[in-house]
Amino acid sequence: MHEYVEELLSPYIDDELNSEERKAVEQHLKTCKQCREEVEDLRFLKTQMLSAYKTIEIPDIGFEQEVIRKIQILEAENRKAFSWKFCTALVIGILVIIFALLKLSPILYASLRVVYTLFAVGTRITHALLVIVSDVPYLLGAFIIVTLILIVISGWSVRRLFGTKTTG
Repeated sequence: MHEYVEELLSPYIDDELNSEERKAVEQHLKTCKQCREEVEDLRFLKTQMLSAYKTIEIPDIGFEQEVIRKIQILEAENRKAFSWKFCTALVIGILVIIFALLKLSPILYASLRVVYTLFAVGTRITHALLVIVSDVPYLLGAFIIVTLILIVISGWSVRRLFGTKTTG
């Protein structure tokens, strides 16, 4: 019970407990000196914090507007610097790409020709397979059946292979 009430002491000081919890804390405080001292310490801290809070001077509205104005000035300067830096980096990047393309143009041309040739061969093979499959309507079904038969035979062979004992 003591640990439970100890957790409720701060809400008790701040009047945040419902009536049942409040009664339970008050009953406990009648019998527990340690919790009564804790409540006194919490009340003292609360009054000290309130008095310290009341002494704090809030700056006038001009302060807030001045801060906002300075932030806007800094953002404008950063935008100008970013714009200039970005344009410089972009120009340098474009020049590097152009230089690389000029230096690598024979290699680039040859590699593009290889890629184009591979693509052309791949499309022609795909077209040929589609023509064969469409001309022979049962070829795809026969291919699937033969594949399944080969898988079954392979499985049976592997099973039989694992079942044999070697002498050595």
